[in-house]
Amino acid sequence: AVLELLSNVVEAIGTSASLAAAPRDASINQLARLLGPLIATCVDRRNSEEFVYLCEPAAAIWCAIVKSATEYTSELHALLSALPDVLRANESEMFSTVLEIIEAHALFAADKVASDFGSSSIVPIFDSFIQRDVIKVKDECRAVRTVELVLRSRSEAALGAFGPLLRRVAEHCCSTPCPDESL
Repeated sequence: AVLELLSNVVEAIGTSASLAAAPRDASINQLARLLGPLIATCVDRRNSEEFVYLCEPAAAIWCAIVKSATEYTSELHALLSALPDVLRANESEMFSTVLEIIEAHALFAADKVASDFGSSSIVPIFDSFIQRDVIKVKDECRAVRTVELVLRSRSEAALGAFGPLLRRVAEHCCSTPCPDESL
């Protein structure tokens, strides 16, 4: 419950129109520095007790912080190494959150995300979901959009890791029957 409250606080500060831009930006960046180690501990699979109970709410805070932050720090970037563990916590429910997290990071530094984590963790996550056919229909378009967002950086790392992935994700989407017959 406390982590959910923190997530709501971060979102509120990040979207608050009543705060002047400079104090809001400073508050979010300070929260990111303070909460980064907490998030890292909660999403670290080696901390089994914390991980089981705190991974999902910590991922929500992580997402809110990266979406609201005005500067991209090395601490925020380092959190990306935990993505595979976050998905393993509850893959079907966490995939949408993980896509949001990747998108938020990519908006800051798509080329750095691709070069540091593309081939080593993000692309294998997507491939695993495609091979096991566990991407929910509601997440398929978002998955394509996430990959496309990283590709917009046009960096060699992004094109090398995510270019072939875009084709695989799109092929998967086209081969999946739509559950709503009216569409």
